Amino acid sequence: MQEAIIEILQENLSVTKSQKGVSFAQIPQLLKKKIEFVVDYQEMGFNKLKNLLNTISDKVQVGLSKTNNNFVSLNSAEKAKFLDSQSQLIQEKVPLLLS
Repeated sequence: MQEAIIEILQENLSVTKSQKGVSFAQIPQLLKKKIEFVVDYQEMGFNKLKNLLNTISDKVQVGLSKTNNNFVSLNSAEKAKFLDSQSQLIQEKVPLLLS
């Protein structure tokens, strides 16, 4: 579950280049598409989605936008690590495409 959330945030970052992240309200819908079972947070031991996100606070952060909407994003270290890996991947692929 935690990996799926991180993948969703990485995909959002690579597709939209949005630094603010994914709307908190969209996370359940995106999880539903990503995994093939119904998510029951209480069955997993969490009262709410936010409690689950707190277990991966070393990788993600929840913040407020200017319009007071909650957003979930990769924290600075995870974002930098992901963007660096994407940059390296591009550097590896470009010479292959040009040859």
